[in-house]
Amino acid sequence: MNFDKIKESYPKAWELLSDWVHPRGKSFTYYPGIGWRSPMGDRDLYEFFDAQGIYASVSPKLKSGGKLREFTWYIDMAGSHFASMALNEFHLSRAAAESAVFEKAFEILENKLK
Repeated sequence: MNFDKIKESYPKAWELLSDWVHPRGKSFTYYPGIGWRSPMGDRDLYEFFDAQGIYASVSPKLKSGGKLREFTWYIDMAGSHFASMALNEFHLSRAAAESAVFEKAFEILENKLK
């Protein structure tokens, strides 16, 4: 996860994430030449977005015979009407798909906070 890009592109969502992280005894640290790093794992980001009503998920797409082809992502959002979003985008690893879904979730959250 590129937290430098998140902080720059989605400042209100970054501030909300930072406020959410601190009570858990965690924080972000800036390392010169490396950028922003956090001791959080992906599970924490799923929980953060769940708390915001943005439900991210990553699913494998299998070939016939059950062999892995790639991963894709989905977002469901709570509200007056439950909305779903899927990007017709495929990734060769779960980590790459998670990075993409979290970036989209930050974009959605930023728009909700405006």
